Amino acid sequence: MTTFPRTGDGPSGSTRRRKKPGSMVAVSAALGAVLASASGLSLAPSARADTPPTPTIAAIIPVGAGPADLKLNPAGTRAYVSSTGSSTLSVIDTATKAVVATIPTSPSPRSIAVNRAGTRVYVESEDPNHDGTVTVIDATTNTAAGTFKVGPYPGTMATSKDGKTLYIGHLFGMSIVDTSTNTVTADIDLPGVPRDALMNEAGTRLYASMVNGNSGNVLVIDTSTNSLTADIALTGAPGNIALDPSGTRLYVGGGVWNGFAIIDTATNTVARTVQYATLGANSDKIALDSSGKHLYTWTGGFDLRERHTITSIQDVDPATGKSNLPGNLAELTVMTGMAGNIVASPDGSALYAPGTDYNTVTVIALPPAASGFADIGPNSPFTKEIQWLTTKGITTGWTEPNGTKTFRPLGSVNRDAMAAFMYRMAGSPPFTAPAQSPFTDVATTNQFYKEITWLANQGISTGWTEPDGSKTYRPLEPVNRDAMAAFLYRFAHTPAFTPTTTFTDISPDNPFKTEISWLASTGISTGWDEGNGIKTFRPLQPVARNAMAAFMYRFNTTYPGS
Repeated sequence: MTTFPRTGDGPSGSTRRRKKPGSMVAVSAALGAVLASASGLSLAPSARADTPPTPTIAAIIPVGAGPADLKLNPAGTRAYVSSTGSSTLSVIDTATKAVVATIPTSPSPRSIAVNRAGTRVYVESEDPNHDGTVTVIDATTNTAAGTFKVGPYPGTMATSKDGKTLYIGHLFGMSIVDTSTNTVTADIDLPGVPRDALMNEAGTRLYASMVNGNSGNVLVIDTSTNSLTADIALTGAPGNIALDPSGTRLYVGGGVWNGFAIIDTATNTVARTVQYATLGANSDKIALDSSGKHLYTWTGGFDLRERHTITSIQDVDPATGKSNLPGNLAELTVMTGMAGNIVASPDGSALYAPGTDYNTVTVIALPPAASGFADIGPNSPFTKEIQWLTTKGITTGWTEPNGTKTFRPLGSVNRDAMAAFMYRMAGSPPFTAPAQSPFTDVATTNQFYKEITWLANQGISTGWTEPDGSKTYRPLEPVNRDAMAAFLYRFAHTPAFTPTTTFTDISPDNPFKTEISWLASTGISTGWDEGNGIKTFRPLQPVARNAMAAFMYRFNTTYPGS
């Protein structure tokens, strides 16, 4: 087992701003974990090994007048806020918690959509005649790249997985837009105006919530045929919707009075409804964190002394609707007014809530979740990255004889496990493994046979040609750092890149010099600072499991659409 230092590949720090005085949003300290079972729709609370600290107000950020919607880019590095009163889009750097650009839009902007590559932002507006316009923002330059017209009474928006299609809800329909030309190519008839919409991870299903008086529906659209395939009736008036990480459960805020509905996406039926045990009436605003363990919701009130609405954001158990910690709840209060919506960051470290009364966005810093592994503590290197790897289902770790779960962070990553990691990071795409193995040392019965042959099929790994002409994969050999660079470079579709001299131990004739130089240029790996201005990559050193978690997390941040 090889142990190597954190220098160069350690996690970065973060900063927080002081709480702005005189504000009033209540944030629950109930941040216990709720684990969804891997099978069926059984949900049960899970005890935390540690006592979670109270969440804090990290920043209150001024934005344009009348903030209506907030969306994060897939990497979580930018927050976009539409403001109806000022007809602007505010761009927030989530690291510095400051507005870095204010972009004019069409009048009265509302809904926002961001493509999965994070390069385009779409902002929907409704004019006084209720006609719709979409402003297209180039996210790389923070400038408007054009506008186009859509149907009347426009509602929510969502983008396809490849970013080539934009879906825009409007009165009695869903417009389908070709994003290369910004033209409407088709329209799907619907029974009303969609309030929220999202695409599943595979990009095959679009879900949309819709209100009809005091009740509503969730609509399911097959994106391969652009046809409505299911209309799921609800007893409540639905608002925000959220998919759990497995894609098997769709949570519908307001799907039942004073609660939410859970839809089984395999059968497109309501599996159950959950009413809040402690919260106020009929909140339809929800956000689910990336782990699927925390469902956040807000309820509104009115402070007669301050004459401002009060938003209470709390963390509840998706199974029961109860706060994740019993008893008295420690709270912070800040005044933001009624929240337009709430959004959880991809890494689960923060909540974002735009507030109407003070034209601000409140950033709530959440305590770190437990890793779930006995050998990964809150202060272990790469805890956040390992938690992300687990949340995405890329690794499950080991169950030890005593029943505990371990990650074995300093163990080397073998080539068979690397194939499994990359296949899962790609979303476990449909793939039929060949009947005959392309590698003499990988049997068709190998537990990772599908993943290894997928890796070869994608050209990510070619294996070795042995002296007798046979092909081998060497599944139980550890992955060295130079091969890891090659795997990730090919996984990113071999982007055009001119290598530069970065590391003293990478010679010009190194077969992986381009891939290693590219890896350094993206910030996925920085190598080691040996002192005296010397930097090394250590190409033949095996990759440890905790470092691989960091590499994959950073790759996902840089290439979220891959």
